Amino acid sequence: MDACLRRFLYDAVTHDAVLLRELVEWAGRGQVVLGSDWPFDMGLEDPVGFVRSAGLGAETEPRVLGENAVRILGREVRGEHG
Repeated sequence: MDACLRRFLYDAVTHDAVLLRELVEWAGRGQVVLGSDWPFDMGLEDPVGFVRSAGLGAETEPRVLGENAVRILGREVRGEHG
């Protein structure tokens, strides 16, 4: 069952840094993506800041903050004006 659950994608909005680190450890750093829960009020005001404050490490943080979404969606990362 665990192997099957590790194929899902998980939202980083856990509201708890320890839980986010444990989620990344359990599911894998390629399975967690940045979320905001916008426009709902149970989201975080600064989801990027929350992920950065969780101490995920230099390899994992950029994956959660965008690289995983780019990979999953098959998109390119463009510059600020691209």
